[in-house]
Amino acid sequence: MSPRPAWRSLLGKGSPLILPVAHDALSARLIARAGFDAYSIGGFPLVGARYGLPDIGLVGLGEMADG
Repeated sequence: MSPRPAWRSLLGKGSPLILPVAHDALSARLIARAGFDAYSIGGFPLVGARYGLPDIGLVGLGEMADG
């Protein structure tokens, strides 16, 4: 994969920055392959996709990172 632009340069373009949400490594790879310069991750996408639970503190950061 080619290197991505730095965050500051993405924000300085003056146009809206569209950030698709990745819920795992595969979706992050597909987002990059589709041509997006950046993507977002978060508690709910990770917990919802992996465990089918709401993001209300039922799964800790360690569990999300270890997968």
